[in-house]
Amino acid sequence: MAMYRSPNIAIAVASIGALGLQLWHMMTRQIISSSCNGLYAPPCIAQPEHRSPRVDWVEAGAVSRAVRHQKSCHSCWAMVVVAAIEALHYIKTKELLVLSVQELIDCDTKSFGCAGGYTENALEYVQKNGLSRESDYGYMGRERILGCKKNKAPAASITGFKTIINPTEESLEAAVAQQPVIIRLQCSQSFREYKGGIIDSPPAAPKSEGMFVHYVLIVGYDTDSNGIKFWRFKNTAGEGWGEAHR
Repeated sequence: MAMYRSPNIAIAVASIGALGLQLWHMMTRQIISSSCNGLYAPPCIAQPEHRSPRVDWVEAGAVSRAVRHQKSCHSCWAMVVVAAIEALHYIKTKELLVLSVQELIDCDTKSFGCAGGYTENALEYVQKNGLSRESDYGYMGRERILGCKKNKAPAASITGFKTIINPTEESLEAAVAQQPVIIRLQCSQSFREYKGGIIDSPPAAPKSEGMFVHYVLIVGYDTDSNGIKFWRFKNTAGEGWGEAHR
C-alpha cells in the first residue's frame, strides 16, 4: 500500500499505494459499457446515491494480485489499459482474463512502444481491434523487431471510454465504486523510492528535475485509522515497489 497526502484527501498507491487529490492533475479515464458507445462519451453510468465507504477491487477479485513489471520498457500506458480491461471483463463476467500488454506495445501505431504512449490511443486500438490473451502474445519488455504479430481472435474488447474532466473527490469515488479507473500522474523521485505509508510530497512541478509522467490504475478507496481518506492504486514496477506488493 502506498499513500500520497494532500490537504484535501490522500489517495492510495500498489504494487499497491496512495496519493492526494492534487495529483489527479491531468486526467482520468474510465472504460464504459456498450450502453455508452463512443469516445469521450458523456456520463451515462448510474451514480449510486449511497456508495460504500470502502472499495477494493483487488479483494473483490477484479484486479489480479500478480504485479506486472515494465522492466526497461516505458509501458505503463499499456499495462494500465490492459489491467482496466481485465477488471471490467471480470466485473461483467466473473472471468479474470490475463490480456496482452505486448500487443499494445507492438500494434498501437499511434503510440510509441517502449518509448511511451497514451492511454487514449491504446483504448481506441482495443475498441477497434480487441485484445489477445497474454498466453498468445507474451510480454517481452521491449518492442518486437518484426513488429505486430497478432494472429488469433481477440479475447476481449471495449465499446468506448470517457474522460473525467476536472475530477472531484465525489466524482472519482462514484467512478471507482463501479470499476477501476486509469489516472496519469506527475511524479517526483519520492514516488520511485516509495516503500510504505502515506507520501507527504506534493506532485512534481512540470519540467522539474526528476519529474516524470506515469500512468497507474485506481483500484479502490478507504479511510485509515486516523480518519484520512485515501485511494488505492496499482503500479507496474514489480514486487519490489510499494507496501502490500499486491
